[in-house]
Amino acid sequence: VTTVNNSVYAFDANDAEAAAPVWHVNFGVPANVHSTDFGCTDMNGQMGIVGTPVIDKARGVLYVVALTKTGDGAGARFAQRLHELDLATGADLPASPVTIEAAGFDALMENQRPALALANGMVYVGYSSHCDKEPYHGYLMAYDAKTLRQAAVVNTSPTGSEASIWQSGQGPAVDAEGNVYVVTG
Repeated sequence: VTTVNNSVYAFDANDAEAAAPVWHVNFGVPANVHSTDFGCTDMNGQMGIVGTPVIDKARGVLYVVALTKTGDGAGARFAQRLHELDLATGADLPASPVTIEAAGFDALMENQRPALALANGMVYVGYSSHCDKEPYHGYLMAYDAKTLRQAAVVNTSPTGSEASIWQSGQGPAVDAEGNVYVVTG
């Protein structure tokens, strides 16, 4: 279970008596809907983990993106990081986390709303906006699932803005040949 407060919880769903989480991790102070003037409240409050994580069952890892805030007022800074967590403990694995970066990418303005996808040995991370507050772009980024090195970036509006990848909260679609599909706004 993930939360907009930047927490990830693991529960034993096979034990009806287990009420406490098996483990819990928190990645720090999340950005907030009031961190800038978005012009609406598409979310009520925190904006830490929004996109659904993806699990690599064979490797025993969970991938998740968290938006964190450091500092206050005019000194506030924001970063989005891709975490690779051990499914058994919730601990970040050695290469984790990596800061998500790309030309024109603004960690606060880009909303990691679509679910993550795992295919072709890559973790795919898509982006939309918050309340269509410009400037923003739709991005699809690919990270090597073992090293977390960024392998590819597609900006859906490189000479303009908008063109979000919403996916209705779903991850990118991947066909049998490994082709990746997304829908833009």
